[in-house]
Amino acid sequence: MRRLFTWTNIYFLTDGVMWIWYYDRQGCIQSEGFNFLEDLPTFLVLLYALQRLKLEQWGLNPSLDARVHKAHFGTLDRNYAREILEPNAMIVTIGGKKFELMRKVHHSTLGIIGRGTVAVEAKFQDAPDKRYAAKISWPEETRPNEAEVLQEAMNAARGDTDITNHIPTVFATENFPHCTANVHKALGIPERKDGHPDPRVLRVIVFPHLQPIVAFKERFLYSWLECVRCVCYQNCLMHTRL
Repeated sequence: MRRLFTWTNIYFLTDGVMWIWYYDRQGCIQSEGFNFLEDLPTFLVLLYALQRLKLEQWGLNPSLDARVHKAHFGTLDRNYAREILEPNAMIVTIGGKKFELMRKVHHSTLGIIGRGTVAVEAKFQDAPDKRYAAKISWPEETRPNEAEVLQEAMNAARGDTDITNHIPTVFATENFPHCTANVHKALGIPERKDGHPDPRVLRVIVFPHLQPIVAFKERFLYSWLECVRCVCYQNCLMHTRL
């Protein structure tokens, strides 16, 4: 669940000079170097500021990852070898609904910047027998919300089952408030343009779990044609609206 973290600080030291590197899903920021031996007041102010950062300001999401408080207070569960035990599930609240995020990962991407999308199995506490998939990602704030786009497609379909039966249903969704723009605004850094990434926001969308198309070997071709028909019909509706 490392993709639930917002940002990380790295400190570089050369003799008595220190630089602070900050990076998150939007990119990197480097501070000017200062000599903490010759400029002790600045170093003390830095320690004073870091000491007073809240967990959210450290890039952690206590409401989404229950391990954050345990890690902060040093109460993580460990085995006999003092290795940290990963929980089988984490209780989270998405859109006012409680889910258990399981350790089964359906999709995962690697990288320091970018969306960092990861999809995991989830269980709705009010209906534990049903399976759901939680998509956790860092999309750009300016991009259309996927949940809203799907809802517009449902409305445009007007109950046509050729479309509604082939569009994922959004069961719950939530945007978390601590986006990557916070530090840029605090430092007075102007918004970057000309192809640079916009601020990113942590978004979680929960869908009912669907079987992959390859699971239906007897009707694979028919299922594939249904997907093509849905896309073509949906594009026709969108062009008609335009």
